Amino acid sequence: MRHTEHSGVTRFLLSVAIVTALTVNIAVFTGLYWAFADTSEPAVLIDGPDVSDTRLSPGESTEISYELLQLRNCPGWMYQVVTGERAYPMDASRFYQEKGTRKTITNTLKIPRDASPGLYTYLTLIDYSCNPLRTLTFVTPPVHLEVISQ
Repeated sequence: MRHTEHSGVTRFLLSVAIVTALTVNIAVFTGLYWAFADTSEPAVLIDGPDVSDTRLSPGESTEISYELLQLRNCPGWMYQVVTGERAYPMDASRFYQEKGTRKTITNTLKIPRDASPGLYTYLTLIDYSCNPLRTLTFVTPPVHLEVISQ
């Protein structure tokens, strides 16, 4: 009877060791894949950017639109960036679009009242979180704007 008890314990410990080794291998492989191989683009630009006006006075607004084709199901954050004489922070917003869908995105850009005259560049960036280890950033082509004095 002792031999049977040891055989059962031995089988149990062997099973635990096998399951543990498999779990560790899966976790390591998944982490390596996410960190180094998961690099396919989440979206592509189909059209745009289209801009309603590129010469603006402080306080005026313009609409900037473009069309994206979503290639992966990845949530993200959309940022608008304006740089030039100064950098102007813009609000971030959550962004999600189903794989395979086309979407026209229109952002309204209001030039701050205290903006200095000069040349500025506008970009939209979307930071996609396609897996827990990597953020993939999609950047639209730049839009060049001129802020003129009032």
